[in-house]
Amino acid sequence: ARIVTFKDPRMYSAYDGKYAIKNRQTGKPWKGVESEYWVDPYSEFVHNYNIELAADLEFLGFDEIQFDYIRFPSDGPINLCDYTYKNDPDTYKSEILIDFLKKAKQCLNIPVSVDIYGFNSWYHFGNWIGQDMEELSHVVDAICPMVYPSHFGNRFYARIEKKMRPFRIVLDGGLRGMQMMNRSACIRPYLQAFNLLSPTWGPEYITLQINAAGKSGCSGFTLWNANGDYSVPYSALANKGQK
Repeated sequence: ARIVTFKDPRMYSAYDGKYAIKNRQTGKPWKGVESEYWVDPYSEFVHNYNIELAADLEFLGFDEIQFDYIRFPSDGPINLCDYTYKNDPDTYKSEILIDFLKKAKQCLNIPVSVDIYGFNSWYHFGNWIGQDMEELSHVVDAICPMVYPSHFGNRFYARIEKKMRPFRIVLDGGLRGMQMMNRSACIRPYLQAFNLLSPTWGPEYITLQINAAGKSGCSGFTLWNANGDYSVPYSALANKGQK
């Protein structure tokens, strides 16, 4: 069961915007990019609300809870973000996310996973968006980096042949991630199952990512297409003899 955690339009609007991130200039709820409504990750009320949702989902029979958007906003005028529930000015963003996840783990009896940026295998984002792969691995059961090759930009691994670039990004993402992590957690990456800035897009594009995830030692994978169109992935899996 995937819970979109701190990007929550309903909680953003509820209680007259009480739990939304505030705009430091106007005092009103902060607005980032279009269609993104962020609540304050420092709010204990927001933490408890999401944990109670997770507990309800466990009761309904789900066997894993995945917290998505387990981070701070990264787009829009983030310099205007005012976190009114932040009690200690020296608290790192990664610390408050770890506190939330520890509390969730204590309240749940099923595995907990998180969905994070694939860039975390190369760069440290702890006090920018709060995602720190090493710290997260000491708390959760699985980490799911979104290693979509389309999101790395054309200059990233530019010297690698275009056809093999998806393979190398997923492979290195897994290998580097496992070096950074506590081995009590596993890596189960999200793979790109959509056509975006992908000149070699097709079934082989999917197969290369799947092969790379396996070769890196990752614990499986998840194919993601926001529109629910899995015709190309199904074709790729059929060619590999998988269901």
